[in-house]
Amino acid sequence: MLSPADRRRSLDDLEEAGWGDPPPGSTRLVAAVHRLRQKPVGELSSEDLRLLIGQHVSLHRLVPLAIEQLREAPLAGGDLYEGDLLAAVLRAGTGFWRRNPALAGEVRSILGTLEEPSDDLVVDIARFEREAAELRRPTRRRELDADGLFGTEDRVGDDGRVDPRP
Repeated sequence: MLSPADRRRSLDDLEEAGWGDPPPGSTRLVAAVHRLRQKPVGELSSEDLRLLIGQHVSLHRLVPLAIEQLREAPLAGGDLYEGDLLAAVLRAGTGFWRRNPALAGEVRSILGTLEEPSDDLVVDIARFEREAAELRRPTRRRELDADGLFGTEDRVGDDGRVDPRP
């Protein structure tokens, strides 16, 4: 979670490699993303978050902010349609959810509050649910031995703990 002090800073300030101004000849979307990266994160609107998250910008910082808004209004809308912020969050991708299972759990809780999601959200919810099911399934991790060769294979659960049983 971002501290109150961090919420007064922009993504460009919070991250080592700031993006600065957009390159000459950039599209409106690229220019908008660069502009929003310079806005204090605590001042980002639902539409700002939707746009940035939709472009997979700084997901580790922005998805928790979006979840805060979605807890209050699960169908908070940006400029596209009711629930478009939720749709952008749902599309964060399996890799993001694998690294952030607690956030995936929060999103599942928010989804549990929806009575009848719109047609626009149904596909995104189904994809997220498939990705979330993958998170609950243990994965295989191969360990390198001292010589750099694959030596052991362990099962790794959601919590990151290794279960050495076959």
